[in-house]
Amino acid sequence: MFSEEYRCKNNHLKTVNWDVITDLKKESQERIDNLGNNSDKIHFFFAIMETEAWLLGIKDIVLSINSQLTNEFIKNSPLGYDLDKDDPQQTYYHPAKVIGEIFGLAGKEYDKKESTLSSLIAPVEKEKYEALRSSAHCSVFSKFIEVLLN
Repeated sequence: MFSEEYRCKNNHLKTVNWDVITDLKKESQERIDNLGNNSDKIHFFFAIMETEAWLLGIKDIVLSINSQLTNEFIKNSPLGYDLDKDDPQQTYYHPAKVIGEIFGLAGKEYDKKESTLSSLIAPVEKEKYEALRSSAHCSVFSKFIEVLLN
């Protein structure tokens, strides 16, 4: 969603705008529907704003970076993010930047490289994904998982 089309429709404001997102999703679905044969087998998901939003929605995922990065620590830091309360998909315009800032609290850098993502994802157990799926956070993640499982 961090695309030029999104930015234009959102008047270049760096905010999460659900009206624009809904409009873009509708346009994409119409394009898929117009494909004809087997269009019902094509699913398009907006990782709003990025898949990093999904990562931030996984409870305590940042503890794998540094055990001091509890939600309380992050919330009481100058960043002030409340990962337990905030829905990253709706709250953070640039979730990769948020992860980078959290890494910074531990004196580390987030570079979106495979090794960095693996260090975040590898320790996550199935139950954490299930908890995100059943939570009120990151609704696109839940829809994505439902399609994968069916």
